Amino acid sequence: MILKGNAIKYGDNVDTDVIIPARYLNTSDPKELASHCMEDIDAEFVKRVQPGDIIAAGDNFGCGSSREHAPWALQQYGFRALIAPSYADIFFNNCYKNGLLPIVLPEEIVMIRKGKCEQGKTPSHAVLAHQAVYAAHPEVHAVINACPLNALAFSVCHKAIDTRTLPECYIFLREVGLLPFETTFNDYEAMVRHMSLRHPAAVLCNNGVMVLGRDILSAFDLLEVLECSAEAILDSLPIGGFVPMGQPVIDEIIRAFNLPV
Repeated sequence: MILKGNAIKYGDNVDTDVIIPARYLNTSDPKELASHCMEDIDAEFVKRVQPGDIIAAGDNFGCGSSREHAPWALQQYGFRALIAPSYADIFFNNCYKNGLLPIVLPEEIVMIRKGKCEQGKTPSHAVLAHQAVYAAHPEVHAVINACPLNALAFSVCHKAIDTRTLPECYIFLREVGLLPFETTFNDYEAMVRHMSLRHPAAVLCNNGVMVLGRDILSAFDLLEVLECSAEAILDSLPIGGFVPMGQPVIDEIIRAFNLPV
């Protein structure tokens, strides 16, 4: 899938008080917040931005306040993705919670075409794992490697994420497996055997998570479901831990949504 839109460019260290000025934080109405988005740094923002446009920013985008008003305002404008070399940690996680995909790309992007990369550039080793997925599963058009905060806790503890928390989690993710650290580096056969659109997510030991999708937006939606499930499990621990849905409930979900067995 190709995402197209005008690039709205900003520099380094754009903080949340610039994205949505603090004087407007007395409201949580996304439409009201959006009407003042970026007005202190870009007075024409609300006039020239169209749904589908993409913010391309510098380092440390979203630094400053921990409030979620900034991603609320950006999402209201129709942004689904942001591009920057780095983000403030709290803003990065707030984006995931509110339906924004914070894409991390270095300032210099390596172009790979027909197996060859730009002269003098070195692609990430992860490209080999992605190519293996695309070759084994032609229906997959997006692969995301990510380290969202809650799912990362499962990664560093070498624990799979149980999807029996909510029907939505089981319907979209089915079973989320656990893959050894080295799998995405030198055991592509095991990786593509374990993962597919039927089982689109896996926890990678000490390496975050991997999610597959028919396109980048569907992959991001699945990543959100995975992260929310991980968060629900962790949040339940202080009050005794979550109670998984029983097999009769799982069987009914499979029947009701005609899921493959």
